[in-house]
Amino acid sequence: AEDSGDLPPDRQSTESLLSKLFFIYATGFHRGERIFLRFPDLKKFAEDARGLAPSLHRTFRKFEGVLEITFEDTIQLQSDMGIHTTKGLTLPWFQVFVQKSMSRLGMQVVGLLMALLNERSGK
Repeated sequence: AEDSGDLPPDRQSTESLLSKLFFIYATGFHRGERIFLRFPDLKKFAEDARGLAPSLHRTFRKFEGVLEITFEDTIQLQSDMGIHTTKGLTLPWFQVFVQKSMSRLGMQVVGLLMALLNERSGK
């Protein structure tokens, strides 16, 4: 595991936010390790993200499609790298998934993550 002290401060905060978000949304397990499931975790994540980004209401089908495609791509990559489950993503691969999704959608990762965390922490 990487020592977070070696990472630039902005990268530390993004990884910390992603980790917190992962443990809020991930409900599955694979070999004793928590995983982010395609259903229901991806669906809940997409609904919450849409609720926090009003501009996504008009393009939710595209948004949801990008998340699903990126999830599939990331599951395949995770499998290629030796974690053989198609049920869900481990924490490091969840981080890849979120960053790839937000990049494909042209969204700022940190702003959305902080909003999601604030929303979920308040519930």
